[in-house]
Amino acid sequence: REREVYELDAFLDQISLVSDVDALDEQGQRKSASARGAVQLSTIHAAKGLEFEHVFVTGVEEGLLPHYYCTDDGEEVEQERRLLYVAMTRAKEQLVLTHTAVRARWGKVALCEGSRFLGCLPQELKRAVARLPRRRNHRPGWRQP
Repeated sequence: REREVYELDAFLDQISLVSDVDALDEQGQRKSASARGAVQLSTIHAAKGLEFEHVFVTGVEEGLLPHYYCTDDGEEVEQERRLLYVAMTRAKEQLVLTHTAVRARWGKVALCEGSRFLGCLPQELKRAVARLPRRRNHRPGWRQP
């Protein structure tokens, strides 16, 4: 049993070092011609040094960016701000930052607000998108199929 746990730990250590970003060249393009044009998912940390034509950063809201573990200590907040800057500067042509008004967290519905970092962006770069109309009797959350 102990050997099985060790093998699992070793496997998880190895697999955590591998990601889809490993299949990209220096310009953020797929090395394989057959994979070009596919959607590429990445963490902000893994995307450092790469560029993409279009970048979508989701969850740019308080509690996610900056993370809720981050205190209001100036250094931690600035580190989170630099992280968003890294994400934003990956885009060559188009950058889309999104946040939601309502999110399911830990099994409960929580109201959300956009990240404080969005307020630092020049107004001429912002474009509000209309909210989708809520359906009657609709409650946010997962539905059983």
